Amino acid sequence: MSHVFTVISCSYDGTSPNNPNPLCWLHGTVDSVPTAWIGVFYQTIMQAFNAGGQAAVQAVLAPILQSALGYATPPFPRGPIYSAVVAPAPAGSNSVSVAAALVPQWTQ
Repeated sequence: MSHVFTVISCSYDGTSPNNPNPLCWLHGTVDSVPTAWIGVFYQTIMQAFNAGGQAAVQAVLAPILQSALGYATPPFPRGPIYSAVVAPAPAGSNSVSVAAALVPQWTQ
């Protein structure tokens, strides 16, 4: 069965300058049903993006979003794991948007 995924928001607290891999808070929808907020490490998103662009980020985020549905129960599909060099997360304000996670809506 395929699902339609949307990322609504993904950001982290950039006020901690010594944190190269902050926890990002991701929120989206699966089949138009809003997910709970879920923590995803910055490097998880950026390794996928650096290794394969938007398609790789979508492949990583789909099972994460699906698992964040309030009524969903395991087992959840596992996403791919990528290994790529990632620069430390830039410092900034208390809400730094992670542009690489804001991929277009997709079906998987």
